[in-house]
Amino acid sequence: MTPGAEMFARYAYAPNALGYCGPPLGATLRDGSVDEVRSAAARFSGAWPYLQVLSRLTGIAAEEATGKYVYDVLPFRDEDRRDWWMCVDPYNGLATRSRHPERSLLLGDDAELLVSVGYVRDTRSGPVRRLVITLRGAQQRAVGAAAIRSDAARNRHCGRAQDAGARRSLSGTTERDTRMGG
Repeated sequence: MTPGAEMFARYAYAPNALGYCGPPLGATLRDGSVDEVRSAAARFSGAWPYLQVLSRLTGIAAEEATGKYVYDVLPFRDEDRRDWWMCVDPYNGLATRSRHPERSLLLGDDAELLVSVGYVRDTRSGPVRRLVITLRGAQQRAVGAAAIRSDAARNRHCGRAQDAGARRSLSGTTERDTRMGG
């Protein structure tokens, strides 16, 4: 069995056998071939959609991503092309660190993602048990920035025709309201 399928089967078997997740596939997870385990993974309502999202973001087929190390599925690079995982070293780095705030990172094909990572530890400075990774497409940030620039330009041009004393400030009150104690 491949390492990815084996890892998926190993972690899914116990909760599946107890009825906590996925359809009743205990024997397949325990004794199945690689193809059977990959087919079974597609029937898990939690794991499979997650793997499909990763697949769309990374270009790695969900079947191939199953059970792989996060470093292999999400090969993040910073803006200087350094391996981000090597820089932050989540499992051997600073023991008091609990998260990394959102930042822009690149995948192997230079696709930009906004990434934040949280560390799950059993005790305050204990070993990292799990990573919680939040991903957002950076193209949405670009679309949002363009919309803000467009609104600002429209307001700048339209504002000339408005009463200058009644323009809105950032706080939402008008200059006229402020002058009049409003």
